[in-house]
Amino acid sequence: MHENISFIKLIEDYSIHIPEIQRDYAQGRTDNKTSEIRAHFLDEIFSALLSNDGKPLVLDFVYGSTDVKNVFLPLDGQQRLTTLFLLHWYLSPNEVRQIFNKFTYLTRISSKDFCNALVSNSLVEIKKNIENEKWNLSTGIMNEPWFHWSWSKDPTISGMLIMLDAIDERIKEESNEQYLWRKLTEEKMIVFHLLPLEKFNLSDELYVKMNARGKDLSDFDIIKSILEEQMKKNNVNEQIQNKWCTHIDSKWMDLFWNKKAIPYLTNMAPTEEDRAKIVEKIEIYYLRFIERMMYFHLFIIDDFDIPKELNIEQFPEGIKSVREYVSNNAILDLVTPLSRCRFFNETFFEFVINSMDDLLYEDNSIIKDMSEIITIKFWNQPTCNLLELFIDEKITYLNRILFFAVIQFSKYNPANKVHSDIILQKEFNSWMRVIRNLAYNTTYNDANEFRSTIESLVVLSKTVYGDFGNPNILNYLSQGGSVTRFSNEQINEEKEKASLIIKNEDYVDKIFEAENYAFFNGAIRFLFTDRNINYTWSLFNDRFFKTKIYFNEKGVSDEYRDNARLICTLISLFTNWGQCWGNNKIRIGNGIEVWGYIIRNKNLLQPLSDLLDLDIIPSEIIDYSSSIVTETSDNQFREKVKMIHSDMCNNELIEHALGVMGEGIQLNWKYNQFCLYRPNANADRKKYVIGSIRNAIFFDLVDKGIIVTDQNISEIAYFWGWDLYFKHNSIIYRFNTNDLLQRFSDKSEIWEPIEISLDKIKDYFVHLENS
Repeated sequence: MHENISFIKLIEDYSIHIPEIQRDYAQGRTDNKTSEIRAHFLDEIFSALLSNDGKPLVLDFVYGSTDVKNVFLPLDGQQRLTTLFLLHWYLSPNEVRQIFNKFTYLTRISSKDFCNALVSNSLVEIKKNIENEKWNLSTGIMNEPWFHWSWSKDPTISGMLIMLDAIDERIKEESNEQYLWRKLTEEKMIVFHLLPLEKFNLSDELYVKMNARGKDLSDFDIIKSILEEQMKKNNVNEQIQNKWCTHIDSKWMDLFWNKKAIPYLTNMAPTEEDRAKIVEKIEIYYLRFIERMMYFHLFIIDDFDIPKELNIEQFPEGIKSVREYVSNNAILDLVTPLSRCRFFNETFFEFVINSMDDLLYEDNSIIKDMSEIITIKFWNQPTCNLLELFIDEKITYLNRILFFAVIQFSKYNPANKVHSDIILQKEFNSWMRVIRNLAYNTTYNDANEFRSTIESLVVLSKTVYGDFGNPNILNYLSQGGSVTRFSNEQINEEKEKASLIIKNEDYVDKIFEAENYAFFNGAIRFLFTDRNINYTWSLFNDRFFKTKIYFNEKGVSDEYRDNARLICTLISLFTNWGQCWGNNKIRIGNGIEVWGYIIRNKNLLQPLSDLLDLDIIPSEIIDYSSSIVTETSDNQFREKVKMIHSDMCNNELIEHALGVMGEGIQLNWKYNQFCLYRPNANADRKKYVIGSIRNAIFFDLVDKGIIVTDQNISEIAYFWGWDLYFKHNSIIYRFNTNDLLQRFSDKSEIWEPIEISLDKIKDYFVHLENS
């Protein structure tokens, strides 16, 4: 037995390895009992170090064995030895710090790596990098670039961090670190008795019984383990395996830590509970990222390596059915069937690794992604950082496409190169602006349309940056380069804008301003397209000036929203029936959805062009006579169309309808009548029949007090509902959708028909009134 040996003496004589079968470091736990033990132990240590009585603190026996390589393996005393290791590291001068490399944990590779990394870095440097005065030491360590995210899940490392915080708080109070170091090492004020146990021939079973430990795996741990297992099973290149396993817990995890944890920690002093929550949240974000990269790859490949392994009953159309499924379900549910089909092959891992290599760059020792270089706006989003949108809880086709566009650009222009090249940064933002405009103005109704969109981006990026002689998206577009899948109208607009920007830089700022204005979201062709659908840039300045008066971020500005004056003026400028009726008919309203639809609708470009060329927008459409054209030889229907059009221009009717029904009113046909209402509306009171002479006839009877009804709209010549109910002399009548007048019989409780045509009804009730 060696009596009164100090830790510095032990580590000078031996390497200290905590055996693999030992339990985790427990003195850093946060439960009440351990917290009390930790506080008491530190009280004893610092009392001994600060005492002048010369009596060392004896920490009882430390049991263990030594091997032929002069390595000491503690059986009992690992907790005390670990605390002493942390205290010595904290106080050690730089010139002696490396000796503590001889202390390590074998329980986990992460514990061993952390001990080595800690010794390789000085406390002084770590404290220099602490970004917030509220941060404790452990937060500063976790923010170091050498700290791997996976370490935060190691209970031994978590315990060490807690103990370091406690030591830091104690030493801050004393501030004389050199004095404490001398007391600890030269004066040997902390000692223990060392008892080698080789002669007892202890078995590993004793260690296991004394040090049982266990920890539940998170979803992230599970998916990470599955992927590592799949790499081995599918004979993925060993170099790829090593790169994946190295980066997934280091460089890649640092990205999510810097993006999600640091902002959260900036203005707080995190507790252990806070850190645990942060770990959990970061893993959720990271797992989403991996899932969504799996999702991309699923749409990039043509089929699985072993498609026959797919359950045909569940996925009858093979990979197509799988794509449809993952569009609406968590891809974690698909890990097992995907594994059977050998989805996780070398191609998948290469895709993720290459994407990350291209996406990430280092800026002042901080790992960042290409999204940080983007300076353009992304409308109606909680953030303009595309990576954050990509890992958000709710993901849309649009946000997937935008982030995929970043991946495709970085494939040919890696982030570390773009970060240091201003010209490439400008080109990257130009690329993202074009893709943003195209993506926002294209619909994605299903998985097939999504797949064709990302396929289009793959081809476009390769053509522009891999094959095109001048790798510049604006040059490519201005020369008529091919773009597929996206809205043809928007593609043509981007080509036209690209041509003008290259020819005349004076328009650049104006175009960018217009794209970002209000709800335009990049679709501004209505500002430079005349009524005959010809691009005419001489119109642009005057029209943009007017739109800034007519519109704001909510849609129509208050002045032109009042009395529905802007929408009614637009409708009054219609020249053909197809603008009221058909697949591209008008939607009526004042909000951004309605007017966003209008400014993009080629069918409505003529009246919109005429509207923007007006000097004054009337407050009310007065004495309007429709000249709308419809292709029919039916004179009666032509007159009906003009009546419908005129009714749709009635400011008072439309204002009232919007107040009752809300945005998005359309002209519909049902029960032999044209009616204004929103799609899928149920209540009859939200259906206004127009283009019918019944309105004028019955309103005249109401106005003269001959009949009474609660279906009259705002005391003007319109009524809601398919059937019109009214009273005359306490008798209830109904004029139904078949133009049939009926009277309700209280005696028989049935509707009795009255044989009379619509044009005779007024005379009929006037006669009754005068009888």
